[in-house]
Amino acid sequence: MSSPQSSTCLFEHNRDPSIIFDIPTRYVEFAEKIGLDLKDTYGILLPNSRFWIEVSLVFILVLILGMVVSVIVYYTVLQRTTTTKQQQRSHTTNTTTANLITFGAIVPFCFLFPYAFISVTNIQNVAQRFILCCPIVVYAFRSVEGKVERET
Repeated sequence: MSSPQSSTCLFEHNRDPSIIFDIPTRYVEFAEKIGLDLKDTYGILLPNSRFWIEVSLVFILVLILGMVVSVIVYYTVLQRTTTTKQQQRSHTTNTTTANLITFGAIVPFCFLFPYAFISVTNIQNVAQRFILCCPIVVYAFRSVEGKVERET
């Protein structure tokens, strides 16, 4: 997804500016009098399209992961309802299965996946890490919420 070169491109400006403008010398002299370090020439960089493509791909990956977690939680935890006496007897088995799936598989996966993915892809940009980690933590909490809701 993200190479070291593109993930640090917000800090290393080795691109050519698209618009260059000069500041009049009287403003530079005034800034020096009051103690500011002002340069004569400034440039404006256009947004890096590769960065936004990488952010979009990470976001799409997180959404797909959220759909997979939601389907697993729905079919293994939420959909198991007890209606008949035979199903009421197997309620403890269903609860054990739901506990194992929720706390043994989904929650550890949700908390460990971002670290593994970041180390494999070498994502160094804070915005990309944030987009990756926040929804996955929410998925873990939502699966625990579904488990607790099911018990009540």
